[in-house]
Amino acid sequence: MNKILIILIVSLFSVTAHAQDKYQDKYVAFDNTHYKLAFTQSTKPVDINEYLPEGQTLTGWTKMIALHRYNDVDLTPLEFAHEFAEVVKRTSSQAGSRILKNDQTQEVMIEFITWTQQEPIIGEFNIFRFRTDEKTGKLVGLQYAFRHYGPPNKAYEDEITNNKARWVQLLASQPIPEYFARN
Repeated sequence: MNKILIILIVSLFSVTAHAQDKYQDKYVAFDNTHYKLAFTQSTKPVDINEYLPEGQTLTGWTKMIALHRYNDVDLTPLEFAHEFAEVVKRTSSQAGSRILKNDQTQEVMIEFITWTQQEPIIGEFNIFRFRTDEKTGKLVGLQYAFRHYGPPNKAYEDEITNNKARWVQLLASQPIPEYFARN
């Protein structure tokens, strides 16, 4: 469980800790928006590629697509999602989560919202899709995150309510990009 906590912390908070890198030709399309590769990090527990819409920065983004390649996890996607949910609950007490399993593909999705407990207040709705990569045998996660800066408000909550089902469907069918490592 401690390993999952470390991976979750690295996964969720890596974007705010590093300067933005520039990548000229790495894009992902999601929900009629093009996301440009803005950050990449390779560590022992997890490799991460983070994509942001044009014009957004790592310090002020509102939407993000991220690829997580877990290097040191020997769990099925379902086992990992359950542990992930437990860590989310422990680290953000008001966070609830929902796990969705596709019995045909063995892929698993988890959705949850978290709020920081201190200033600056940031809300983040996340959907992760987990699967075992056929080429590498590693667990991979594709993430969509929708962020709000400031205390909870009705407009942000309505945006999630009105779009959550569509975002889940889109992420479930989204091609998972190859991991791009910085040279």
